Amino acid sequence: VVGPAPTAETVSWRHWLGFSVLLVGQFMAVLDIQIVASSLGELRASLGATVEEIALIQSTYLVGEVIMIPLSAWLARLLSIRIMFAGSAALFVVTSLLCASAWNLESMLVFRAMQGFCAGALTPLSFATIFFMFPRSKHAIGVAIAGMITTMGITLGPVVGGWVTLTFSWHWIFLMNVVPGFIVVFGVLALIDVDRPQLHILPQIDIPGVILAGLFLGSLVVLFDKGPENDWFDTPWITRLFILMVVSGLLFLWRELTYRYPVVELRLFTDKAFAAGCVCSFVLGAAIVGSAYLSPAMLSTVGHFNS
Repeated sequence: VVGPAPTAETVSWRHWLGFSVLLVGQFMAVLDIQIVASSLGELRASLGATVEEIALIQSTYLVGEVIMIPLSAWLARLLSIRIMFAGSAALFVVTSLLCASAWNLESMLVFRAMQGFCAGALTPLSFATIFFMFPRSKHAIGVAIAGMITTMGITLGPVVGGWVTLTFSWHWIFLMNVVPGFIVVFGVLALIDVDRPQLHILPQIDIPGVILAGLFLGSLVVLFDKGPENDWFDTPWITRLFILMVVSGLLFLWRELTYRYPVVELRLFTDKAFAAGCVCSFVLGAAIVGSAYLSPAMLSTVGHFNS
């Protein structure tokens, strides 16, 4: 979702304030990827789960998020960035409240997947809005600021989650989203107005593409998360999951490259600069998210540290 950049070189205070509100929403979404990492021990005791089961709280959030991320561009075109971002932030608050009220592991996993799905649009739309709100000369600084917020949210997540859990309780790692979430909702509605809804594209919705994307990305995350502890292909359901991932992935590629109105425009990867940027983002993200994911788990299970 990228439109023509403004021609004026000066950026109004309204745009900077609106951008700041977007970054708060982005920070909340990224923070919640890792905020429960250091609180898994308390969550396990409260929800009556094993060490292996409680790790699913992280996985389900990521499954919901990776399904929404590629869909966010089409939905933003349909509804406008303003409505899409505000709606996602509002639903993120609601699902945070549901996570705080979870009564067992099953309910927590469902609510956590819903929370991840709602959060999935916040980060990509924050980056996309830079190209609508700022002139070309300011794009680099806008992307740098948004990237810094992303990195900071991932690395601060376990620290913030651990402190909140020890000071109050694990419920507050979700309840703390409520006030800033409402600030984001009303701030976006008041300050962001960069595009208009394109409701005429609704009949073009690529329903098979959406389903295939969900099956492919969801099975991909679960496969790499649960495969190592289940001996990979020595476990029948892991083998079936791998087959589902491969089949749905190939069908997804075929659908998006042949359908006239794809939900994900894969042809963008023919642009060398775009493809190189994605590769660099992948490597950086794997390093940052991987270390932030593994460190709290190792310190709590092997080192027996508290939150």
